[in-house]
Amino acid sequence: MDNFFLSFQHQKHPEKLNKKRLTEDQAAILEKSFACRKKLEPEQKLQLSKQLGVPPRQIAVWYQNKRARWKTQSLEEDYGALQLKLENLMAEKKQLERDVERLKAELKEAKEMLLFMKGEAEAKTHSSFAEFSYNCEEVMQVEELYACFMGPNKFL
Repeated sequence: MDNFFLSFQHQKHPEKLNKKRLTEDQAAILEKSFACRKKLEPEQKLQLSKQLGVPPRQIAVWYQNKRARWKTQSLEEDYGALQLKLENLMAEKKQLERDVERLKAELKEAKEMLLFMKGEAEAKTHSSFAEFSYNCEEVMQVEELYACFMGPNKFL
């Protein structure tokens, strides 16, 4: 039964029985090659196959798997960088919100001071006007007294 299964697998995928794991040196050569080019050209695949002594299909599969791992790793790195940016922006947002609250409080305090100062100025203006009115009345009284003493014709 086992022989039947193996012979069936061999007929369907004969390279699977001959497929061997890559040595560390072979993997290192493929890694260097991948670092230069992420896509494998047919000529490059044949050259690596001859250089490493492995079937071209195994080289192609290694490249395909490596690209998938590289893409996943790149996405994880991008996600990590974006997560860090997000955390920094959230901290900056919180700081800005605190600054806005502080500035609102300062603005409210400044408005209150302005209203207070405006109220004092109006009170001074009102009291100055009252003093002016009082002084005008005094002047009129003095003029009337003068007119009485001098006679009605002398005043004009």
